[in-house]
Amino acid sequence: TVPFTRDLITDGGFEANNGSWSQQGCTTAVQQSNVHGGVNALLVTGRKAEWAGPTQELDLDTLLGVKTARLSYAIKLVTENSFQHGWVFRITTNGVKKSETISDATLTSGDGWKIIEQEVLIPDSSEVKV
Repeated sequence: TVPFTRDLITDGGFEANNGSWSQQGCTTAVQQSNVHGGVNALLVTGRKAEWAGPTQELDLDTLLGVKTARLSYAIKLVTENSFQHGWVFRITTNGVKKSETISDATLTSGDGWKIIEQEVLIPDSSEVKV
C-alpha cells in the first residue's frame, strides 16, 4: 500500500473560483460571504435529485496503490431542515460506470458549519487501464 501524502481534490477551498469543479443536476456559484475559512465557499442550489451536486474528475494515476484516504471538508446547510450528503467514487471504463459511496452523512440546518473528517476506503482501480 502506498501512503497518500497530497490532496486528491483540486481547489477544494474554491479559491480558484470553481475552475476544477463541474455540476451534475444542480447550479453552483462561488461566493465570498458565509465562508468557513479562506476567501470563498461554493453555494449549491437547485438540486434536481438526491444524487445532484458538484463533481470533480480525479487522475487515476494518482490513486494506483492507494487503499485509504483522509476525507476532510466543511459543509453548511443554508436552506431546508435536513440534508443527506455524501461522496461517491465513480470509475468509467469503456462507457461503463461503476459507482461506490465512500462517505454518507445527514446534516441539519441547526448544525451551522460542520467539519467532516474521516478515513475512507478507495475503491480498487488497479484493473482500469489509463
